[in-house]
Parts: sequence; structure tokens; C-alpha cells
Amino acid sequence: MSPAFTWFVISTAILVINCTSMVLSFPGRYRLRYTILVNILFMMAFYSVILITRSPLDSFGGVRGLIFFLMFAWVLKGGFFQKLFAFFLTYLLAMWLFTMTETILKLIMENPSGIYYAALTAVTLTVFAGYIAALFKFGQHLFKRLFELDRPLEWAAYSLGALFSFFLLMFFRFAKSEAKIEPAPFILLLLFILWSFVVLCLSIINTHEKSKQKNEADFARYITSSHHEHYQKMNEMYDTLSILHNDYKYHLNTIGELMSKMEIDEIKKYLSDVQAQLPGNDIQHYCDNSVINALVASYAKRCLKEKIELDIQLAMPDTLSITNYDICIVLGNLLENAVEACKKNEKTDLENRRLEEPGKIKLVVKTHGEYLAVMVNNSYTGKIAAENDQPISSKKNGGFGLRSIRAVAARYNGHVLTEWDTTVFTAYVMLRM
Repeated sequence: MSPAFTWFVISTAILVINCTSMVLSFPGRYRLRYTILVNILFMMAFYSVILITRSPLDSFGGVRGLIFFLMFAWVLKGGFFQKLFAFFLTYLLAMWLFTMTETILKLIMENPSGIYYAALTAVTLTVFAGYIAALFKFGQHLFKRLFELDRPLEWAAYSLGALFSFFLLMFFRFAKSEAKIEPAPFILLLLFILWSFVVLCLSIINTHEKSKQKNEADFARYITSSHHEHYQKMNEMYDTLSILHNDYKYHLNTIGELMSKMEIDEIKKYLSDVQAQLPGNDIQHYCDNSVINALVASYAKRCLKEKIELDIQLAMPDTLSITNYDICIVLGNLLENAVEACKKNEKTDLENRRLEEPGKIKLVVKTHGEYLAVMVNNSYTGKIAAENDQPISSKKNGGFGLRSIRAVAARYNGHVLTEWDTTVFTAYVMLRM
């Protein structure tokens, strides 16, 4: 087997790995089959140019990489720097696997020959097949964790790290052929490059996990602060009722004395004074669970302030295996998203003037078999951004709400369903009790 044919086969395999990795990295604008079709057409066109011009494959290596990246930058969704990072990540891993395989084989077979190139082709394709299998099994989860947050400045720095690691590998690869670096120390250099890139990926995941925890902590603080006023009013009401309950026998004795003297005007005045001491009825009761009641009451007050119509139907069971914290995560995020969507409601009159349209929110919580069913729907205007039939946040660095809800649903063997038409968005959450 000739060196040219070996490199032709291996470079094609690297192209296939790039295609597989980047399709797993990002959802495409079109379906997966169209993305793969575009890649196949690109490979056919690329190799046709090589055959027609009779140019060596190596002379088109950089051009091929550039065209490949631009193609996927157009076909796939995601931030530019995320795509750049994914491109160099996949290219680095493919080239690293090939370089490591080539170096180890040269240790075993010192004199390159037809048998060497046949062995290199066979072993490399076997390693690549295992790598693609690992990608399909673990790649989607890895890329999902890597790309959980879209912060352009951070990803610009990450892509520079990927770029540096890639060119470091290519530099040592060419330096090895020119300076005759021994295979053993070269393998150590390859392991160092791989280690540095693994550290980079782990640091990205760790940074995103900390950001996620910070957002969840901020949300928990928000929930706590929004309930503070509600709890304060409840405590004041209970204190007043306790005092009145303790003093009611004295009031009865006083009224009895006044009745015996038939002092009706004094009785009316005394009852009016007692009534003035009663707590106000400004605390809404939606359910017996004080924590959930406080959460819903805080959003009811907020909707009243924002002039949003809120319909609440709570039928909470007496006992639940679901923690109040998890229920608050679900209800709080759903209601928060609904309120934010309703605040943006607008319509246009015949003179093309924008008019405010009151939003509408409906909250239903009830049991359904072994599940606690939660439904929140709200009116909205505009368009909902979606990816793979799932809504995505339009806020910068947003989208934590639905992810938190799905995480809670997963803990209770439940599921989350969202649907929408042109005016109403609805979210359903089922949690096993």
C-alpha cells in the first residue's frame, strides 16, 4: 500500500470524524440527514478537484479545513466561538489519535514499507471506529455540558485554548519529521497535549457548573425574599389573633356588664373598637401548604401590580413526598417565565400604534394518579425561539428555568411537556408523588 493512498484514506476518515463530532455538538438548521448529505457532497467535490488537478492531497489540507469549518458554521446553530472550539476540538482529537497510532507503529516497525502503511491504515481506521462509537455514546452528553452556557467572551478565550492546543500538536508533528525526535519523548509530548486539552474541557464544565449553581442560588434567594413580606404579614396576623384569643373572655365580660345596663350605644362603640383590632384580610389562602401558598401569593400580588389576569386552581394533596423546595423550583420558574412573557404583550391598532394588552396566566395544580400535575399557560406576543421542538430562552445567558424544571422532573421520574400556538404558551410538569 502506498503512502499517498494511506493518507487519502486516513484524511477521509478524519473528515468523517469531524462531520460526526460537529453534528453531535450542535443541532443543525436542517435535519441530520441534510447535514450529512452536505458533507458527502463536499467530500466528493473536494476529491474531484484533487483528481482533476492531480495535486497532492497535502496541498489542499488547509483549504479543506477552512471550507469544512465555514460549511458547518453555516449549517449548524450556535455561537461562532463555540463552533470554532468544536472544530479544533474534533480536529485535534482525530489528529492526536492518528499521530499516536503512527508513532507507536514506528516503534514496532522501524522501516516503513508497504506492510507498514497497510498496518497504519488498518489500525488507524480501527481506532477511529472506536472513537466514533464513543462519540455516539458519550459525545452528545459531553458537548451538552460544554456548551450549556453561551457567553461569547468566555468562548473566545476557550477557542483560543483549543486553537493553541491544535497548533501545538501540529508543530510537534512537523518538528518530529524535520528534527528526527525520538518516538518515546514524542509520545510524552502527545500525552501532555492531550492532558492540557482535557484540563481545559474540565475547567469549562466546572465554570459552567458554578454559574448554574450561582443562578440556582440567586433564584432561591429571590424566592425567599419575595416571601418575606408574606410571612411577616402572616406572623403579624397570628400574633394579633393570639392576643384577641387570650383576651376574648375579658371582652365578653365587658359586653355582658354593658348588656345588663342596656347601654346599647356603649356596646356598639366597644364592638367597633374590638373590630378595629382584627387583622386585615389581605392574605390570600390558596392551599394549606404555607410555603406553596406564600409563593403563589407573592406572584398573585405581582400580577395584580402588573395588571395581569391570574387564574389559580390549587388542589394540593395533604401529604407529598416531593419537597417544598422542588415544588417551588417548578412553580417559581413557570410563573416567572409566564409573568415575563405577559409583560411583553402588545397589540397594534388600525393606526399601527402599539397598545398594551393585559396578559393572562392560568395555574392548575392537582393530582393525577400517582403524579402531581402542574399546568401553567400564559398569553404572549411575538415569536418563541425553538430548537429541536423545544423552547429556548431569548435572554442572554438564560434558559436556566426550564433546565431546573427538567432536573426536578428527572428526580421524581416525571416529565416536562411544552406546547404553544400563536398566542398561548403552555407548560405541563408531571412529578411522581
